[in-house]
Amino acid sequence: MFKYFLKNLWKSELLAFITALATGSALVIDLSFAQSFLWVKFIPIGLVAIYVIAHLWETWSFSYQTYSAIPLPYFICLAQNHEWYISAIKQQEAQIKKEGIAWDGIQNNFKIHRQDWAFFDSSKLSESSSEWIHKTKDISNHFDHLANRIETQPLFHVFVAAPAPIALGVGALFAGRVPFTVHQHAGMVKSPYTTVHSEVITAEAGYHILNRRVAELKFIEEKSDPVVEAIEGANNTLIVLDFTGHRLPKPYPTEDKTKILRLGMKGEEGHIPLSDQWMLIAQEISSIISSELNNGNKVSVLLGVPSTMAFLIGTILRTSSRIDIFYFNRSLDRYHKVFNLSELD
Repeated sequence: MFKYFLKNLWKSELLAFITALATGSALVIDLSFAQSFLWVKFIPIGLVAIYVIAHLWETWSFSYQTYSAIPLPYFICLAQNHEWYISAIKQQEAQIKKEGIAWDGIQNNFKIHRQDWAFFDSSKLSESSSEWIHKTKDISNHFDHLANRIETQPLFHVFVAAPAPIALGVGALFAGRVPFTVHQHAGMVKSPYTTVHSEVITAEAGYHILNRRVAELKFIEEKSDPVVEAIEGANNTLIVLDFTGHRLPKPYPTEDKTKILRLGMKGEEGHIPLSDQWMLIAQEISSIISSELNNGNKVSVLLGVPSTMAFLIGTILRTSSRIDIFYFNRSLDRYHKVFNLSELD
């Protein structure tokens, strides 16, 4: 740690620091040989001392924060206008600074600019599956470019404003590669972002703990739907994730002999409370999906979840899962398949 501190001290405004030390030393020597005592001579010495201490403290704080992992934001923003994007960027920078991250120092030391950590595209995606696949992979490549620039282990603070299937696919591609903290937009409030998942990976714990199967559901449940009846001998399963304030409309995109599972929060309808454990909810959802796959069923998923939750689910399912992902296009008032998760591999 001390060697890392000295390395950062050497890199950060070394000439100014040495000049300040030399100036302070000269003033102290001059004062010690002065024949008459004047208190005003302590003023420049005090100012130099304040600068030196402040610089040492700033460098030490930066070194302490970045010694084991470099905290970096990563923002995915699709189908939003440029003004909203800029406003969100400023709010995210305020959020990570609020958490005590030396963001200005990290930007200066690693020469990071907004275009490095924010993927922005204002255009909307069409119904072409290949377009959704290419966009998801473009985001992954952009992310890799930033991650590869950092010599030590990065810790990413993820912000997502994109269609849920894109967030799910990106999460599947990011899975297991780096630790991350995930922030959910909480609406038009003073502090619009809330941390819903913060990950710390250790050699003892391991990433597999986050991805273990859940035997008992504590947060979610299967919602009864009198319109849908169980179908004997069904080998297709449609899983409807109903975790937003507005239910996904019917008719659902189903094939013959399709079993429909509608999942939602236990004992309530609508949004996921920000105070709940989002990664555990994602584990429960992923466990049900994986169980259907293990039963030999063809699984399709309708993502009625916040994009942040879709990202977390993706990190658990990964690209090895053969799951058809559907998206409801509100402009055209219909569902369309965007990709099979395994197509991203």
